[in-house]
Amino acid sequence: MVGSQLRSLTRRTLAIVAACAAGFVALTLTVDSALWREPWMWPEARGFWFNVVEGRSAEWGTDPPLHYVTRLLPRLLPAALPLAVAGAVADRRIARLAAPSALAVAVFSANAHKEWRFVLPAVPVANACAAAAVVRLGARRLAAVLCAASAAMALGMAYVSAHNYPGGHALARLHALEPAGHAVVHIDAYAAMTGATRFGQTRGGWVYDKTEGLAPGAAFANYTHLLTAAPAAHRAHGFEVMAEQRGYAGIGVDLGRFPPVWIRLEPLVWVMRNTQQLH
Repeated sequence: MVGSQLRSLTRRTLAIVAACAAGFVALTLTVDSALWREPWMWPEARGFWFNVVEGRSAEWGTDPPLHYVTRLLPRLLPAALPLAVAGAVADRRIARLAAPSALAVAVFSANAHKEWRFVLPAVPVANACAAAAVVRLGARRLAAVLCAASAAMALGMAYVSAHNYPGGHALARLHALEPAGHAVVHIDAYAAMTGATRFGQTRGGWVYDKTEGLAPGAAFANYTHLLTAAPAAHRAHGFEVMAEQRGYAGIGVDLGRFPPVWIRLEPLVWVMRNTQQLH
């Protein structure tokens, strides 16, 4: 009888999952096609095709196999990760709860290109395992200390992250510096990856282009403006710097000054204009 009930529950669960999946696919096709102004836009499917089928994700950088375990997950779960691991070792029930997420992280680790967003689904599971571990191990005081430290780290990292999008800030500065009118803007790969997205392309009548692999010189002759991480390559071809956008370049430590720890900011994206086009 119990087996029959489980099979019935499994069938109902699969039916609900299938119905929800179909509904959300329809929703994303409708919303994303409208937002991106492209027919049949399904971002997840396109991402899967690019990353898995074509195997081109490595073009955006690679990391060591243990990058998720040694760097990204400890940053996402500074308090929960050690508690979750301890709980999984101490209690098989916690280990069973954590197993699917651990398997998913292992699968993503096999891909050379790694991003923290790929393992975000593991975060709530790790938090649940950590909570169960606190109860199982009776480590409430330790958990309180780790949570306080985690909150402090989160606030600090949020402040640092505000400086991680020089491309987006540079695009906003270009809009502020140039009056409305016609412009053809080239956005290089670094600017695009650091915030210069389509959502920031707000000027009607402007053309925003992200063509990659162009050699400095004649290939850029028709652009009126550039957002680039390599201004020196364009200065000899009629472009001048309008503004430079600084961004996060590391943490500075000097015990002889106050404060002894600070965020280092350096010019990372330059806003340039074509003097031959504008004059």
